Amino acid sequence: MSQNIYDEPGFFEGYAQLPRSLHGLAGAPEWPALHAMLPELAGKRVLDLGCGYGWFCRAARDLGAADVVGIDLSAKMLARAAELTRDETIRYRQGDLDGLALSDEPFDLIYSSLALHYLPEVAPLFAEIHRALAAAWCSRWSTPSSPARSRRAGWWMQRDAAPGPSTATRPRASGSATGWRRG
Repeated sequence: MSQNIYDEPGFFEGYAQLPRSLHGLAGAPEWPALHAMLPELAGKRVLDLGCGYGWFCRAARDLGAADVVGIDLSAKMLARAAELTRDETIRYRQGDLDGLALSDEPFDLIYSSLALHYLPEVAPLFAEIHRALAAAWCSRWSTPSSPARSRRAGWWMQRDAAPGPSTATRPRASGSATGWRRG
């Protein structure tokens, strides 16, 4: 099972005071770069892995997504997401990204921000993401900047603006993003 510090009362209370918790995507420094990399979402089916309070799920609907699913390990995060969401086409479910099995109905976009670094190994999740994406698909994710973790995971940096099987984003201290590919 993945790390779940978000259901610990003290941690959750502290997290609730962060700018991203109080102001949503406007309080997330990686959001402008990720938003710029999003494809057209009108009519698309979207999955948010590690959805937290559901900020991206609601943004995807605002951008025209037809169906949005948010998955998070934390019951407290999902409860807060449900409190903030007034849209029946957004569905939240509890799930561990480590060993996640997705439905056979494909997604057009799979998104994750600041969740993948909690996984002991990302390759099984990437295989499941690849399986669950529609033919004309796109995935976007961000992780905290950590060169040591990046080297251990075998990542290398490459700019890549076009959607592709392993396109991802990584915020830098300045809040900009760089594409990554598994090497």
